[in-house]
Amino acid sequence: MLLFFLTGSPHLTLRQSQSAHYVDGTFYGEEWIDAVTLSPDLVINQQSIGVSHVFSSDNSDGIDGVLGIGPVDLTKNTVDGVDTVPTVMDNLRSQGTISEEVFGVFFKPDLQVGELTFGSYDESAIRGPMLYFPVTTTPPASGYWGTELSIGYGNDTILSSAAGVLATSVPFIALAIDAYDNYKSKTGASIDAATGYLTITPEQYNNLESLVLHIGDVSFALTPNAQIWPRHLNYILGGSSDKIYLIVSNLGDDLAEPGFEFVVGYTFLERFYCVFDTTNQRIGLAYTDYTFSEVN
Repeated sequence: MLLFFLTGSPHLTLRQSQSAHYVDGTFYGEEWIDAVTLSPDLVINQQSIGVSHVFSSDNSDGIDGVLGIGPVDLTKNTVDGVDTVPTVMDNLRSQGTISEEVFGVFFKPDLQVGELTFGSYDESAIRGPMLYFPVTTTPPASGYWGTELSIGYGNDTILSSAAGVLATSVPFIALAIDAYDNYKSKTGASIDAATGYLTITPEQYNNLESLVLHIGDVSFALTPNAQIWPRHLNYILGGSSDKIYLIVSNLGDDLAEPGFEFVVGYTFLERFYCVFDTTNQRIGLAYTDYTFSEVN
């Protein structure tokens, strides 16, 4: 959970009505302007805040708000009468709090905690170099934190070079249907009737091979343990406590299209440190102590 506080006057500045669409949700409401305190040393003045009257999402349970770190173009036409709205990162940079629009994300799979770093990244959390890749120019993924990659399972390719996005708000690795079916077939997984997610037997788990994301000339492998949902959290999926669920899901026909064929979500980011670098239009990934951990 990310805690932040509104620190301005209770009589805030109302700008206009606002609406926005996310990968997994939509909200409608009003835009207000206030100071936001992320920590005592990290205060954002005159920050746009969307106050929702209607918020719908498949992943909204326990969520009181969204801290958007996407490109500023995602705010285009979301507020009546305004072209784009400065983001949290835009304002931190323009107000001199940070020197570069760089955002570091570090999650820990064995704990319900993580770490957000504004203006840089936490070098103590990574093992080895930070490896950078350009944001894709292929639409529509280019409008988000998008990249180009291919995906292999064992020695086989299940997704040839394609564009998609990295997203902290999506729990799974969601693939377009052909890649999803390839993964399902190669793992021998079946679709769980209660949840709609892929599930495997203990015997199939013992035979799992690595799921490998190839970005540029670099490969990032998810071990068998990294490919399963934490079993003590099966209740969140609405699943059975004794089942093994996989973290690969179907992106769905309503989202999948050329230029948007995958979403690499939270469960991947529990294994690799991620940097979103607006200043240099690039994404960084690095190994951590949890990359090969057997915590699930």
